[in-house]
Amino acid sequence: MKYTSSVYIGTEDSVDFSILEATLLPKGFKVEYKSVNSMVLTRSVMQSIKKASIRGVTRISVKLEAGLLKLDTNLTGVLSLSLFVCLFPPLLLLFILSPSMSYVTIVWSWLLIGPAMSFWLRHRTVKALNTFLENTAYPTQEATNNTH
Repeated sequence: MKYTSSVYIGTEDSVDFSILEATLLPKGFKVEYKSVNSMVLTRSVMQSIKKASIRGVTRISVKLEAGLLKLDTNLTGVLSLSLFVCLFPPLLLLFILSPSMSYVTIVWSWLLIGPAMSFWLRHRTVKALNTFLENTAYPTQEATNNTH
């Protein structure tokens, strides 16, 4: 699962990646590549929904091209947790309970709850990524606005 976004910053100068590093390194990300206009960070798969939303991302690539700050991510953590949320409870009930009316009701209700939780996980992570991208671009936009 991938997510891509961009924000116009109006400059082709270098980007200050200190905001990226200050935000992502404490969350378990590691710098894979860094240059004047791009940066790639990676981390292991998300294990819990109680953690920060940005942890649903396993790879973040930020690149400045033609005045656009582009964000390209892999949402592998969101995908794996979504599959777990959707499939584990019904399968667990299948092996624990004997077939009965209550079992069917629980499974059908979970078939609605699981995808809803998956949508919520992805929405929460994408919202965090958009905020993250805007905050990364803000100092550059402010500097551009002050020079004109």
